[in-house]
Amino acid sequence: MRSGSDARPPEPVEGSGSCDDAVALVYRQVVSHPGASITAVCTLTALPADAVRGALGRLEELSLVHADDGGDGWVAMSPRTAAAATLGPIDAEIRRRQNDADRLRADLDAMEQVYRDALPQPQGEEVIELLDQAERVRHVLTDAAEQCTVEVLGAHAGGRIEPEMVADALARDVQLLQRGVRMRSLLQHSARACPVTQAYVRALTAAGGEVRTTEVVVGRLVAFDRKMAFLSRSSSGGGATVLRQPDVVEYLCDLFEQNWQNAAPFGDEGLTPDLRDSMRRTLLEMLARGMKDEAIARTLGMSLRTCRRRIAEVMDEVGARSRFEAGVKAAQLRLLDAGLPLEDTEPSSLARTGTGGAG
Repeated sequence: MRSGSDARPPEPVEGSGSCDDAVALVYRQVVSHPGASITAVCTLTALPADAVRGALGRLEELSLVHADDGGDGWVAMSPRTAAAATLGPIDAEIRRRQNDADRLRADLDAMEQVYRDALPQPQGEEVIELLDQAERVRHVLTDAAEQCTVEVLGAHAGGRIEPEMVADALARDVQLLQRGVRMRSLLQHSARACPVTQAYVRALTAAGGEVRTTEVVVGRLVAFDRKMAFLSRSSSGGGATVLRQPDVVEYLCDLFEQNWQNAAPFGDEGLTPDLRDSMRRTLLEMLARGMKDEAIARTLGMSLRTCRRRIAEVMDEVGARSRFEAGVKAAQLRLLDAGLPLEDTEPSSLARTGTGGAG
């Protein structure tokens, strides 16, 4: 056994109760002095025997040391060799459990289709049906309209109803109304300025339909008897999603009712001063939130050119030099909260209001 008597013993470790320091110090000396006994390690480290025994026990757990053949001395192993001995069984167990998890996942995935095939379908129809072709959408819409007996709800985003949509839908809508089916349509305020939409509304209301407008309509919805709903699919170019799940259809109809109660009847007067002020306040809110022109135009249902013209008009009315400043000034003067007409405030007084000060 080499005790290393020619080496100068190290200084005692301050705070020898630190296990990490003691373990590292003992390991260093065992590496440097193979076969050193506990007594020798105590001398080399200036640690008490209990601390050395504890450190050697921890090192043995990590497979970094083991007793020599005689049983009195200790021999060190490299961390890489110890890692193979210590981590090998753990890695093998991890691989085994991963293989078990993969087999279990495969078994569950195989049962997924069985589960879906066994789900009861309402009246033999799919709960959700995706229609990618406009012609298929028209066919299913016509079939749903023929079976409708109580009401039709329709919400249409955008500032106008396309002429081809009017030609396709008006005859079907009038037939429904003549059969006593109630029909309500929700459009955006900006649709009041479209001649094609105005003509469609006149024909529809003359047959007994009801039409109202609101600030914002998200997407397009048509619901029949609260049993079937069509949602437009913007990504499919004229396609639609058909929903027949009762809870989902009822939820969409409840949202329609809430918007309907807050909407304004579509009259012959077009965009009234009150509606224009309401649209401008909404535009100011969007400017304050930093929305881009394209998003504002899409939300308010107007063309990008019209949107930019309205933005310029509103900025001039409030005396703002930037879009964000227009929203900030309107908020400072409580035009957004109070719902005051913009014409009631002098632009000169608005221009004196700084973006960082009080109005």
